[in-house]
Amino acid sequence: RIMVRVGVIRGGRMRAVDGTQVMRAEPISQTDLDREKQAAKEKESKAKAKEVRTEEDKKEDEGFGEEEGDKMDTTEKGEKEKEADGEEGEVDVKQKFTDDVDSEMKMVVNSSAWMEKRGWEAVRDVYKRACIVHCPKRAVIRMKWAAFEENVENAESAREILRELVAKYPMLLEARMQQIDLERRQKNHDGADKMYTKLMKQIPTKHEKYKNMKTWIAMKYARFQFKVCHDVDKALAALRTALKKERGNPRLYSQIIDMCYQRSPIDVNGVTAALELALMSKDLTNMEKLDFVRRKVEFMQEFGDVGRYRDAWDQLKAFRHLCSADLKIEAKRRKELEAE
Repeated sequence: RIMVRVGVIRGGRMRAVDGTQVMRAEPISQTDLDREKQAAKEKESKAKAKEVRTEEDKKEDEGFGEEEGDKMDTTEKGEKEKEADGEEGEVDVKQKFTDDVDSEMKMVVNSSAWMEKRGWEAVRDVYKRACIVHCPKRAVIRMKWAAFEENVENAESAREILRELVAKYPMLLEARMQQIDLERRQKNHDGADKMYTKLMKQIPTKHEKYKNMKTWIAMKYARFQFKVCHDVDKALAALRTALKKERGNPRLYSQIIDMCYQRSPIDVNGVTAALELALMSKDLTNMEKLDFVRRKVEFMQEFGDVGRYRDAWDQLKAFRHLCSADLKIEAKRRKELEAE
């Protein structure tokens, strides 16, 4: 007889590669078997301890152990209060930090302590890092930097900043106008004149928006020549050049009339010619012409003769008849606005 000693084995069902199910068995050593028995005992003892704790909780719910429950409630309340205090402390810290930053920024902007060299250098360093490192494509920051340099009487640095900005964005109108205004404030009228002339040449006139932009710049240039440089003829020449390209803009006619009126002595012929030019324009509406007729009547009453004054009154009657429907609509709208 042959005796075969078989130890403890563990088996299980598994699926083969071809899809068939086979039984697999493997021997278990005595050490593994003892470890599994010990784990089972520990699991059983934990389950019993859990049952005991469950019974104690039930007793406490029925009235037993009230003092312990009160202690636990007090402990939980204390923990919640600590958490609340901690959250309030965090809020207070954040609020204090925000207040400190706000007060510091107010000092930077308003305090006279920053008039010292070190203070301005600190502000300049912030602008420099913003323009070079953090926001190199933001033109508005460079414009503010240039305004800051001009404010601290460092005009040369402001010129350089604006020069680089205009070289990068040649059609940025705000930067070009700031550059011109800088030269005007520095009493460099020749430089501002050259910049105005160069800007008007660079603006294209094919699109409508550029045409309006060019007219706006021409009016600013005319005011600069008239009020700053005291060159009325050059101012009127700029307006007349713009008027040839945009005859339907009533502001150009009005500005020519105002400049002729403000000359000393008053240029009666220039005012009359500008008024007649506006009334003969085919690009102005009858309502726009009516405003110029009213100005003509008032001007002729003060500076013209009786014949011209009566002719102006006849023109006013004629235009009122032409614009009667529009005048009624305008009066109705005025009443509605007054009622509101």
